[in-house]
Amino acid sequence: VPHHPGGNLIFVRAGQDSTQLFESYHPFYVRKLLGRYYIGEVEEVANDSLQCSTVEYCESGNEPFYLTLKERVEAYFEKHKVNPRVHPYMLPKSLLVIAGYMLFYYLSFFGPQSVSLSVLFALAMGYFAAQIAMSIAHDANHGAYSNINWVGYLMSTSLDFLGASSFMWRQQHVVGHHSFTNVDNYDPDIRVKDPDVRRVTSKQPMHNYHSFQHFYLGALYGLLALKGVLLDDFVAYIRGSIGPVKIPKMTNLETGVFIGGKILYTVYMFVLPCLFSHHSIFQCAVLYMTSQ
Repeated sequence: VPHHPGGNLIFVRAGQDSTQLFESYHPFYVRKLLGRYYIGEVEEVANDSLQCSTVEYCESGNEPFYLTLKERVEAYFEKHKVNPRVHPYMLPKSLLVIAGYMLFYYLSFFGPQSVSLSVLFALAMGYFAAQIAMSIAHDANHGAYSNINWVGYLMSTSLDFLGASSFMWRQQHVVGHHSFTNVDNYDPDIRVKDPDVRRVTSKQPMHNYHSFQHFYLGALYGLLALKGVLLDDFVAYIRGSIGPVKIPKMTNLETGVFIGGKILYTVYMFVLPCLFSHHSIFQCAVLYMTSQ
């Protein structure tokens, strides 16, 4: 791990088939380095439902398109001297976004007495929370934040600061979604139950109410983060899987971040407002839901 440019991101699918992750995350020249780290052959695990050999796309055989595209992207970065892992504006942008979130959190629960103003501040808090998730945590958890590994990992935990789990997000999004994008029964981002309020692909069960999902899913999507924070992360931790994605054993650091993040979020988002806000508990609940 100390020699891996991506740091502990190498643990994201430790001990399991990581072919697609390796190919998509590394430039071509890295293939030549694999021989140095060869330690033996691994037999396919019978119960590993996410082995790359388990899925064959109907366009199989057109790999030259992907290889050509990757070559051109790498050539672009090299020609324009662009570092694909870091941008100089990333850190100041992150500090501004995090400061905005903390400011509007304070104004929502501890600022003006006016509930109407607090609702507006809660909306702003929700906006900055989304910016932390999409503009900071997303890139950091993809290994595209900094050349300094501890900085990248620290910023990846900004998702834990929002109450979600960066570890679980990497398992669902990096391992599951990016390896098997929109593939039924493999991509955990599109998994559904039967019945379910949403239907994402043509192969999933169809019910009459799905004809109206374009009306109601927008509102429900706004509660998706809340579901992840309060329910999905704990279910995944207990079950040891997210849909078809089998979760590897957490390191001590990952366990600490997971538990510590949940405790921190509970304290500052629920306990402190209930104890010290001039708003009632009901009003605090309304402000919290508004921020979502």
